[in-house]
Amino acid sequence: RGQLLAAIALPASAFRRPGLNAVAHLVILRRTSAIATSGGSPAALLMERRHAGRGKLAQVLDDMLYDLRRARSGAEVDGAVQVPVGAMASCRWDPGYWVGQQALTRIWGDRRETWVELGEFIELLTYGPIVTGGQPVKAVDGIPSIRQGDFTETGLQASRFLRVPAGSAHDPPRSRVRAGDLLLPRSGGGALGRNRIAVYEEDEPANIGCFVDLIRLRPGLNPYYVWVFLRSRLGWGQIRSLINGVGTPNISFVEIRSLRVPLLDLKEQATYEHEYVACVRPFHRRSDEDSDASSTAHDRFQKIVGRLDERLIGTTSPPHD
Repeated sequence: RGQLLAAIALPASAFRRPGLNAVAHLVILRRTSAIATSGGSPAALLMERRHAGRGKLAQVLDDMLYDLRRARSGAEVDGAVQVPVGAMASCRWDPGYWVGQQALTRIWGDRRETWVELGEFIELLTYGPIVTGGQPVKAVDGIPSIRQGDFTETGLQASRFLRVPAGSAHDPPRSRVRAGDLLLPRSGGGALGRNRIAVYEEDEPANIGCFVDLIRLRPGLNPYYVWVFLRSRLGWGQIRSLINGVGTPNISFVEIRSLRVPLLDLKEQATYEHEYVACVRPFHRRSDEDSDASSTAHDRFQKIVGRLDERLIGTTSPPHD
């Protein structure tokens, strides 16, 4: 048996060669018999991944070594955390998860708002159909099938929707989408990893692709408010800590249900919907053809997110990288 002393996520370029693109961690263990039993519970030092651009790997590794020495001496280092071994029993060793959890604890502090798990307000949580055996048949007058590529920073691009025959294998009743449903790409760095979420706003029924989750909420949580919250520092911070790992980013149903949301008054929740509809949606719907409209929609949406950040934690810092 061994004791985890450190887990250090190496830059992605550390093991990148022609034909090789591996994500690696440096894991340092010590035999259990060599660990002193006095002096309290030992802690493991975890450091999350850093980006190393072309030709910068050696310098980044030197910087990491310097910061590791500082962290070992008790100094605070961005992206590093000391985790008590007892807290890691049966838990993941991923540094990004623990760094994210520490950041959330620091930001939340002692808040007066009532926090609830999203699962308490979920009426339906499902994924799109998994169909093998080739690409879906396109139907001009068919049912929209919403895929990861249809998500943008400010909502769904209806003009991009693939249409499939109604009632086909790509249109099962269990994953039919209604107006007001919250849609979440459940994997991949280009969608989930960029925190792309949306509320379905069209009048016609639709369905979803296999890499998209449908979240239908019960009364008590406004889907637009939840959308804005999940884009905020507190919301994205939770998602980011959950999807960290060595492979393709993924989020499970259990993790979605575990997301904590501040339960604001319904009238206050509705203000985020009204502001999106009035200030963002008109520009978003032109954004696929007009870059200025796209930029305006993005800026206005970020202001809404910033307002919620200010409301919850007193800052308007960007919600994600």
